Amino acid sequence: LLKNIAEEIIFYQEAKLIKHKKRKK
Repeated sequence: LLKNIAEEIIFYQEAKLIKHKKRKK
């Protein structure tokens, strides 16, 4: 379970970064 949560957090953070990068462009 912990591993799954960590993976979800990483995925969420990555999606946030992608959104920021797209916004900057």
